[in-house]
Amino acid sequence: MVRSNHLLMNYSNRIVKNFVLIVSLTLAVRTTTAQQYKVDTIVYNGSPDKFINLVFLGDGFRAAELPVYLENARKLSNYLFSISPFSEYSHFFNVFAISVPSPESGANHPGTATDESSSGNQPVASVNTTFNSTFDYASIHRLLVPQNYSAVFNAVASNAPFLTRYSWWSIPLTTEDRAARISLPLH
Repeated sequence: MVRSNHLLMNYSNRIVKNFVLIVSLTLAVRTTTAQQYKVDTIVYNGSPDKFINLVFLGDGFRAAELPVYLENARKLSNYLFSISPFSEYSHFFNVFAISVPSPESGANHPGTATDESSSGNQPVASVNTTFNSTFDYASIHRLLVPQNYSAVFNAVASNAPFLTRYSWWSIPLTTEDRAARISLPLH
């Protein structure tokens, strides 16, 4: 019981720290301007202020590859709403995709994860992308995480202003042909 309370307190503290970090970064972002990108509506059930809004962000897609990103976002959205519990609550969601081009295609792969042997011998790579997404985050090969949080927050704040500053998270997608496709920018 004492151990589970300790774990719960550690988890609660992490949530509060992440919330404070997100709020702080979001408030800072609101004072700056960011580039405008194309926003596609994948699912629309009603006014964004009355529904749960899911926003996809692509990273590692060059401008010519953005149609592939949008198709991947649509497929992931369709899959998400085909499984429980999302299928039962799909009518509560709107889904949008922000198309953000990157200078290069792919994602960073430093080759530092402890489970690297499960990667199928993926080559080490350093790729110039808008959100600087990387595999091997926290020593987990399949975990894909954006490193340029300010660019993530700017892209969402400037292109999806209907989201409140406390209510969003992102799902970066990359062009990499790897099993991991989803990450949350939380620590």
